[in-house]
Amino acid sequence: ASLHAYKLIHHFLTKSVEQGMNLQTNTPVLAVSQLPSGQWSIVTSRGTLLASKVIFATNAYTGGIVPSLSEKVIPMRIM
Repeated sequence: ASLHAYKLIHHFLTKSVEQGMNLQTNTPVLAVSQLPSGQWSIVTSRGTLLASKVIFATNAYTGGIVPSLSEKVIPMRIM
C-alpha cells in the first residue's frame, strides 16, 4: 500500500471544515494560555479566540508560544 500525505491531510481538512471546524491560515499566534475553566485562550493578530481543543502544528519553536512546553520541545540542529 502507499500513502499520499497531501491527499490524506487535504481529506481530513475538507471533512473537518464541512463539520464546522474553524481553520485559520496565515494568522500568527502571539500567545496561548489555558484558562481556569479548561478552555484555551489563543491570541492572534486577528484577535483572541477561545477553544476547548487546540492542535499545535508548529516546528521545534513551539516553546515560543507555549512556554510550558519550552523544556519539552527543544530546537536541535541536525547535521
